[in-house]
Amino acid sequence: MIKPCFVWAGSKRESSQVISSLFPPVIPVYREPFIGSGAVFLKMADRIEQAHLSDANPHLINTWSAIQSMPVTLAGLLAEHQDKHSSADVMDLGIRTDPKHYYYVVRKAFNHHKDEPAGVYAAARFLYLVKKCINGIVRFNRSGGFNAPMGHGKRPLPSANDLLACQRALTGSGELHRATISVLDGIDALNAALSGEYVYLDPPYEVLSKTSSFRGYTAAGWPSGRVMTLVEAMVRAVARGVNVVASQAYTEGMERLYRDAGFKIRLLQIRRSVNTKGDGRGRVPEILAWAGSGIVQPKDET
Repeated sequence: MIKPCFVWAGSKRESSQVISSLFPPVIPVYREPFIGSGAVFLKMADRIEQAHLSDANPHLINTWSAIQSMPVTLAGLLAEHQDKHSSADVMDLGIRTDPKHYYYVVRKAFNHHKDEPAGVYAAARFLYLVKKCINGIVRFNRSGGFNAPMGHGKRPLPSANDLLACQRALTGSGELHRATISVLDGIDALNAALSGEYVYLDPPYEVLSKTSSFRGYTAAGWPSGRVMTLVEAMVRAVARGVNVVASQAYTEGMERLYRDAGFKIRLLQIRRSVNTKGDGRGRVPEILAWAGSGIVQPKDET
């Protein structure tokens, strides 16, 4: 499996093997409306003939576009960020500076240009912040400013080899796909899917507790209850012949919603990492739902 180039809250890297098993060996057209770190796409890239990747977050999409078109330049900029971040933790004229200083300098620069989410420099700043912020929790305030604090981990920034591997998955070779990458509302992206296509959806979390929700990944957020509208769009997509697979944080009501909509369900035990408190993390149930005539049915379907 190709390693995702950045962390993303709710990443499906851990469960990508189970999710990908629902898809056939050859996927003519694949859509992922909430691309995030792209763990599921990267897991299946060599099986996909044409991919449409999208998200409502323009900074995320600009980063994916930079990985696709300018991976070497992006790698050089990230190496500069890493060097400056690391050198902030050494003695300078007898004074130890704080790596947080550089993080907040970059965050200030990012927010100064927040209305211009385009280009490789913007992508490098965003990727640096995502890697260095607390638990990879991307969070924006209502004015569109990135406001996640710096984390305590020491996650390295992706190397040129990491970025080039992701680029190869995006560009393909020979008869394989070249992915289209676009800023698009998740439901609008789902509504664009046609009969015979495959869609994987991993929408922002609904509120599970005061400390575990993940809905502020764009300035507009993810309105509470919008999952109802999304499931209705999924039902319409299945009715027109689209094959739909979705992940969703578990609640009894959420499971009932998907079952009543005609989806088959499997509950996975997933490590939750979006809680900023260590004792609030651990394994929790997550819904994996699917419907469509082209889905590869597991033997233990429920």
